[in-house]
Amino acid sequence: AVTKGVGSILEQIPEAGSQQDKGTAINLTVGISAIVPAPDVVGNNLSDAKKQLKAAGLQIGAVSYEINDKAIGIVLSQNPSSGTELSRGDAIELVLGKATPKPLTASIQPTSMVVEQGQSLEFSTVIVEPEVDNNLTFKWNSAELTGTERVFKIDTSGLKTGKYPVSLEVSNAKGQAVSSEAFFEVTAKTTVVPELTGRVLSEVHQILADAGLKLGEVKQRPSDKEASQVLEQDPAMGERLAVGSVVNLIVSVEKQKEATTITLEANTEKLKVGDTVTFTTHLSPQPKGDNIHYVYTMNAEKKANVQPTFQWTPNNEGIYSVAVTAYNDAGVLAKSESLSIDVSPAWEKPIAKILPEMQVIKQGGNAEFVSTATYDLNSTLNYDWSSETSHSGSKKQFMFDTSELDPGSYNINLKVTDDQGNSSTTTAILVVQASVASLDRNLNSSSGKGLDSNATSTAGSSGNASDKEAIAPTIELSLSRHIVSTDSVVKIKALSDKQLNSALYYFEPGDNENTKWLTTNETTHAYKSFGTYLIRGAVKEGDNVYYTDSATIWVWSPLLLIITAGIGLLAYLLMWWWTKFIPKTRKSPVSKMDSLSTLDIPHKAEVI
Repeated sequence: AVTKGVGSILEQIPEAGSQQDKGTAINLTVGISAIVPAPDVVGNNLSDAKKQLKAAGLQIGAVSYEINDKAIGIVLSQNPSSGTELSRGDAIELVLGKATPKPLTASIQPTSMVVEQGQSLEFSTVIVEPEVDNNLTFKWNSAELTGTERVFKIDTSGLKTGKYPVSLEVSNAKGQAVSSEAFFEVTAKTTVVPELTGRVLSEVHQILADAGLKLGEVKQRPSDKEASQVLEQDPAMGERLAVGSVVNLIVSVEKQKEATTITLEANTEKLKVGDTVTFTTHLSPQPKGDNIHYVYTMNAEKKANVQPTFQWTPNNEGIYSVAVTAYNDAGVLAKSESLSIDVSPAWEKPIAKILPEMQVIKQGGNAEFVSTATYDLNSTLNYDWSSETSHSGSKKQFMFDTSELDPGSYNINLKVTDDQGNSSTTTAILVVQASVASLDRNLNSSSGKGLDSNATSTAGSSGNASDKEAIAPTIELSLSRHIVSTDSVVKIKALSDKQLNSALYYFEPGDNENTKWLTTNETTHAYKSFGTYLIRGAVKEGDNVYYTDSATIWVWSPLLLIITAGIGLLAYLLMWWWTKFIPKTRKSPVSKMDSLSTLDIPHKAEVI
């Protein structure tokens, strides 16, 4: 390296003293230092750093990058650092700032497509990334088809109609990967509807076949044009249809002279089951001198009529399609359009019912009746209770206390009314009996003239039967047997000393298995348990109610009889053994047993 004569001319070319043309350039060699300090290029961009190093006789070495979003393209550091003595021509390494790399982004274009069967389609990849990267990998998948190129092509010839998903995965050398999705729909292959108007029907078949279409419904319309000529087509010419679709036509037919039209009218289109609808038929023009008759069709039901008016009463609910066809001697004259008749369920009028129909209660107990009326489900009922006891009510249940009532029979009246004003009435009977003690006295002293002082009173009596006792019949109970075994049938019969007209009979066997009002004067009954039962009854003739005398029946159990006989036999054997083997002088340990006649055996069933 030159260390002396820095800044001095060390050599010249051409040399001094040589002959040269005027204007010839002279090259000089100037002495410079071989050692230079490293300049400070930190903070400069790469271009400025290159110029600064070149001016200093140095060059750029390796350039690397560090992420620094605030100093993108700016020298962050240098090596060797500034001020370091370097030989001319040495290199300085630089570190520059760069932006944070953005993630790989890829998408499919287009995102959706609709094509016909047999057509080809293709999807392409749109890449968005901060740096150029040609080392990309593509993985396509759809309808069992795969692809590895930037563009994905699909032939739909072998695919069925429907929607198909498309998926794409793109990855780069940096290990980044991204997925995207799209879809395509394959529709049936279509064809253009040809022009058929003006063609005759015989030509249409081949024209449609050539277009991949079929002939659909063919209607006729009277016209002055050639017979079977196409007047209208649906769909119209130029529309696209799926291959195999049908085209409906209206073709011409020869006009009939005085073509007859028919219209059907109904006085109502909504009615209930059991109501009547009137149909009226109009023919235009009205034929003259023809033997015309009509056939009315109500769904599957058909009715013939010779008059243009017809009345129909439906028996079932539903929607009925009603049409009429007019006939003459030549055949069908005209057919009408259908009318829709809506038949709803018949309105169920209320029927008043009371449970129980007859209630026997001791004086002081609570009388309780309940309505079991039937009525239309779309309605509500109003209840109006009244009675000869002066009690009244407006609810479904009717209850009152009988403490203040005299023994006797009382009518309980119920009137029910629905939302349409339909009403129904019925009557039940309340029998108020005296207390148990007085009933027992009446029963013990009864001689066939009734259960108590009211036995022959009519419905609604106040308890004073002396005025009517002379004319009231005497009702006696007759039993087929007074001693029976359990499950055996006994016949109970009510006998009157007077002729009764349209009478109803009621029986209480004493075991709470009471009958309803019967039209016959006898019934049968089988008891399930042994014991003594008191049987009573009542007879209803018109508004009058008469009560029978009581009858007693003893029911025995075969099993109990066997047990009793066994106990008796055992007692007999014990006594035989005692007298045979025990000395007579020995005092017997057996005490005296009370006879059965002294025992207080309660009845099986309480007297009602």
